Amino acid sequence: MDSSSVFSLEGKGLRLETASDIESHLQALRDNANVREVRLGGNTLGVEACKALADVLKTKESLEVCSDSLLSPTYQPTDPNTNRPPT
Repeated sequence: MDSSSVFSLEGKGLRLETASDIESHLQALRDNANVREVRLGGNTLGVEACKALADVLKTKESLEVCSDSLLSPTYQPTDPNTNRPPT
C-alpha cells in the first residue's frame, strides 16, 4: 500500500483521552480522501477520543484496514472530572 493511502499514529506512545486530545491528528485523516489503511498500535485512546475517531472513520469510503490495538496493555480509564481511575 502506498504511503498516501495510509494514516498512521503507530508507535508514537500517545495518550489521547478526549476528543480535543486527538483533534490535531484527525485533521490529517479528514484531509486524506483516499485513505485505505489506519494504523493505531502503540498508543492509548480513551472513550471520547475513540468516538471522535469513529466519527471520522465513518466518512472514509475507501477504508479497508484499521490495524493494531487501540489500547495499550497499561491503559486505565480515567474519570473526566477527576482525571483518576474510576472507583
